[in-house]
Amino acid sequence: MFRNLFNITLDNMNKIYEQYLEDYTSTEYSVAHPLTKYIEHYIYFSIPSEKITDKYFHPFPYIGIEIYLHLNKSTLIVNQSKKKKEFKNVVIGFFEPSEKLLIRPKTIGTEYCCMLIFIKLENILRFIDIPLYKLKNKVYTLSEIWKEQGKAFEEKILNYNKISQIIKCIDQFFINNLNSNLNDRKRRLNEILNFCYSDNTILTVDEICRSLQISYRTMYRIFKKEIGICPKKYLEIVRFNKVCNLLNKFPDMDWTELVYLCGYYDQSHFIHDFKSIMNCSPEKYIDLQVGKIYLNRPSISDN
Repeated sequence: MFRNLFNITLDNMNKIYEQYLEDYTSTEYSVAHPLTKYIEHYIYFSIPSEKITDKYFHPFPYIGIEIYLHLNKSTLIVNQSKKKKEFKNVVIGFFEPSEKLLIRPKTIGTEYCCMLIFIKLENILRFIDIPLYKLKNKVYTLSEIWKEQGKAFEEKILNYNKISQIIKCIDQFFINNLNSNLNDRKRRLNEILNFCYSDNTILTVDEICRSLQISYRTMYRIFKKEIGICPKKYLEIVRFNKVCNLLNKFPDMDWTELVYLCGYYDQSHFIHDFKSIMNCSPEKYIDLQVGKIYLNRPSISDN
């Protein structure tokens, strides 16, 4: 579903967030060495219970999966297609922009606590056996993805109180499920997905086809069969991820520079795409974002 992990620091944010963030705790933890190629880090996130509201939030699209491991008496309520379900631990797949997912944290303790793990789509192939298209617009429990291993992992985490113990347990779980040797089909898909995005530029479908020396028809067939969406839509979400990251880190960024960095033809093209995905203008998005850095990632309140 949603974006490249949004790293929050008071140093690189607009001052409008500073007072709000004082009530939150967000700490990054390094992953074990065998996992560093595939998982950037883990994030421990906590919110005082008095700051939890009954509002749902609509996070922006992310190409990958998100894993919420809740500690203490915390849970996450997921509202999908007006159907609400409460999860102790949850795996959220990648969502198309047209599929609006709403989330809300809940706790009966003194604070909401969870460990967040974001894994990009190209790296998920290393940890799961189910086809990627089954992750599209879906929410799962850990046991639905990893069967008995997932269930045992959840039970084991409950036995630990120290963050260091929990991190070690998470590391071991992913190391046990790490597949270093992909088959030819997964290796080809992994190559394509890795090529679709870089920190410096976002390519078009034609550019990717030329670079990888495959036809557009082949590229389209691979995406529809393996991921369930066409390559153009995939790249739109990737590009939109970059837009939202830059908007949240640098709200005063010049629009011309933003359009250029994200690979849009012009400003009107950018605004059109933004409205089609978030159902609001970029200016409205920034207004809604003020004071709503939610679960360590950009989102807007569903009023």
